[in-house]
Amino acid sequence: MKNNLKYRQFLPESRRVVVKIGTRVIAQRTGRPDQRRLHALVDQVAASLAAHSGVGMATLAYPISDAETLFDPQVVKVVTDARGRALYFSRAPIPWHRQAFAAGQPCLPPGMTYLRHIGLYAYRAEFLQRYVAWPPAPPERAESLEQLRVLWQGEAIQVDIAAQLPGPGVDTAADLQRVRAFLGLA
Repeated sequence: MKNNLKYRQFLPESRRVVVKIGTRVIAQRTGRPDQRRLHALVDQVAASLAAHSGVGMATLAYPISDAETLFDPQVVKVVTDARGRALYFSRAPIPWHRQAFAAGQPCLPPGMTYLRHIGLYAYRAEFLQRYVAWPPAPPERAESLEQLRVLWQGEAIQVDIAAQLPGPGVDTAADLQRVRAFLGLA
């Protein structure tokens, strides 16, 4: 693609997998899940984008099953509307369950579904051309989450529930130690 250099400003070389499908859809995966899962997830997010013509970007998420993950600031959470469109992404537990969290103890409130964002994206090529022209948005700078630039500009992001869980991500030194221990390398 002729304009690849422009896209590198938000696709860090060390964490990038880009897939071009025809001339219309581009997928990006940050992190490194197992390759079989990656292919299935890329197919799913690309299909989601193709099925939702009113959006320029699609992504995946899955339900959070424990309070530790919900309150972990390294884990990005997403809240969607009834159509699966992103309302907000955050490192904080969202939505904030006022009654359940009032005691100050981390918990996973019953009856609420909290979603963990996977960090896999599919884009329409035309959308990427608009995206790179936008300056970083205040919420994006505060949370260090580039997808907030999209919401700030009033664009929609389709969020589907992942058909399968991604492999473990390695985003912090603690994650690396956990994986090393799992592999018997620690």
